[in-house]
Amino acid sequence: MKEECGVDGIGHDIGDHIQINDIDVELTPADHAWQNQIAKYNYRVWEDREYCGFYVKTPTKKIWYVGDSKLMDCQLHMDPPDVMFFDFADNPVHIGLENSYKLANTYPNTKLVLIHWGSVDAPEASAFNGNPQDILDNVVNPERVVILAPGEEYVVD
Repeated sequence: MKEECGVDGIGHDIGDHIQINDIDVELTPADHAWQNQIAKYNYRVWEDREYCGFYVKTPTKKIWYVGDSKLMDCQLHMDPPDVMFFDFADNPVHIGLENSYKLANTYPNTKLVLIHWGSVDAPEASAFNGNPQDILDNVVNPERVVILAPGEEYVVD
């Protein structure tokens, strides 16, 4: 960040834990280096280590933001979270629909809070145009799917 943007900061690696009082935040792997596919961003190689998800453990809940990511095998072997912030876009630099069903069904009792859909007014951009009905029709225990409007609050209970 300092070299490219002039921002001082402290870096963390995938797998690192950040402790905030009684909350543990682990950086989990993500694969979202889409910039490597577009010529104007080829001024350097974008690496998976630059992208992450966040697995948050509170004293009572486990919450996982998977991150913008293609499906990775390691994501299918996590400690089952109580809640997953879950991208389901049918997009080649995101998880894709079939892989989103696979990830969701790997954790059949995890609440799925759908993200990344409907958040940008870009009808031509598949990354933002997932149809929540697709998830409801293709996951075990569809009653666990949480569909929120952009900006709507979700309280983990």
